[in-house]
Amino acid sequence: MNFDFAIMPETYKLTVGTLNNFAPYMIKDYAKSISLISAGNSTAAFQILVTADERYTLNLGNAPYFAQKHRPTVRAEVKCDFEVSLNHQSLLCDDDRCMKADILTADPIKELEDGSAHALYAEIRVPKGTKAGKYPISLRFYESEMFSEERLIAQTEIELEVFAYDMPDMKDSPFFLDLWQHNCNIARKHGCEPFSDRHFEVMDKYLATMAALGQKTVTLILSDTPWSGQWCHLETRNEANLYEYSIVKIYREKDGCFYYDFSAAQRYIDLCAKHNIYGEISLYGLVNVWCDYLGGFDSITPDHPDGLKLRYYDRAEGVYRYITRGEDVDAYIKAVHDYFVETEQIDRVRVVADEPADTAAYRRITDHIKSIAPKFVFKAAINHSEFIPEFADTVGDYVPSLLSLSSEFDKILEYKQSMKDSRFTWYVCNNPHHPNIMLCNDLCEGLLIGVLTSYLEMDGFLRWNYTVWTDHPKEDIRYFGWPAGDLCFVYPGEDSNPLLSLRYKTLYRAIEICILLNEYKKKKDAKPLYDRVIFTKDVREFFSDNEIIARDKLCSVDYSDYEYIRRTCLEELGI
Repeated sequence: MNFDFAIMPETYKLTVGTLNNFAPYMIKDYAKSISLISAGNSTAAFQILVTADERYTLNLGNAPYFAQKHRPTVRAEVKCDFEVSLNHQSLLCDDDRCMKADILTADPIKELEDGSAHALYAEIRVPKGTKAGKYPISLRFYESEMFSEERLIAQTEIELEVFAYDMPDMKDSPFFLDLWQHNCNIARKHGCEPFSDRHFEVMDKYLATMAALGQKTVTLILSDTPWSGQWCHLETRNEANLYEYSIVKIYREKDGCFYYDFSAAQRYIDLCAKHNIYGEISLYGLVNVWCDYLGGFDSITPDHPDGLKLRYYDRAEGVYRYITRGEDVDAYIKAVHDYFVETEQIDRVRVVADEPADTAAYRRITDHIKSIAPKFVFKAAINHSEFIPEFADTVGDYVPSLLSLSSEFDKILEYKQSMKDSRFTWYVCNNPHHPNIMLCNDLCEGLLIGVLTSYLEMDGFLRWNYTVWTDHPKEDIRYFGWPAGDLCFVYPGEDSNPLLSLRYKTLYRAIEICILLNEYKKKKDAKPLYDRVIFTKDVREFFSDNEIIARDKLCSVDYSDYEYIRRTCLEELGI
């Protein structure tokens, strides 16, 4: 068997189906080694491309494996002084119908065809307190067939340079990461009753992966279908049930009084705290509920200024109903408010609106809620720049989209300087096309998110899409109206463990870069580092007529530029 390999940087994305994709015959032109860098309490990562001229099994573990129809086995082995993980990469179809790598699979075995291109993701975890210096890493490939002895068929040496600086634990990092949790989606994919014991066991595993990124917020959804299922009833190409439901149970007693059970909500808050996720309790579904009038998601409470859907169990009749009177909605909102006051958690609570589009309606709703729940603090993900000056007296924490940030940057900085107790983060979603971190994007655009967060002096970053999935996300994540990859950062695994992705790993590195830059500029001028990757310096020029400027005018997608930033920061901070 003629086997060959190449070494690529961590942001490489194997693509099949375009004129510019990787083809196996090209592998001879790629590097056989790479120089890696890392701080203590951090990681170094690279990718391995492999190809062969006959069918074979690629084994990343040590257990024996025979294919049903005999073929050679190649075992990959990475040896160094640190913990190493190796994962196969799985490709998904993008909107351009090209196959692109994203999922990091858990199975160490992959049966590959002759002439195929395949990618592996290798990650080395460097412990806190590791002595600065250069460490060798060996990569070996061994071939065998059935009971034959393994023989070495390919090898290379890689150098890892560790700097005398330890990254903070992500749970302690100053970067405010706000990834929304769509927990009913998790329940559906893993076949559990929402908020059952089994569901909490599964959510525990997902929260662990969020904690590894430094997640700071707890998502509580407090009414049914607050986003109208993201209009999933209109999807015809790829089935996707995206409905979310309230974590609070409501009962109506025989005397006509309502009772509210917050036990599952508190259990989830406590579960998040176990993973050091406790910076904020974000309440969704109380304000700015999305109403899809044509799809049957109109307001069912005509005498209330918002469209909450609140399901309750009527003990007298033994049936479930939905609340239809505005005064009963108000009683529920007040009960939520009072619960967090009484449990002394109200200071961490934010009532979140997702992209309010009507200033008058949002003013009407917030004024109404403040009249019955005076200690609530509001937060808004804003994609209309006029909301920022309009609601300076109402919204405590701002999360402008990149477009809004560009349009109102001067005012945002002014507010940030005057509102010392408020938090200012930013977000991208299904737009703009770049910089973004979807399947179609160069992964270096994901790294730019970290650089921009530091450059724009924002406190952190928000993304709505952690666990929103089509019905078969490991096969197809395309969804109408949303670019592929806009729905998730992780995938549901067979054993209830989430499968990470290249985009997840990129987000981790982006956050690390932001933390490094913020520490670096306490000692030195960071402008030369920003200039390395940000080509248009004035954020107010990012958009022209609401369209993002061309990517080559906006930013670098050369991995070496981002690696230069990391190295420069680590050299200075390690002194």
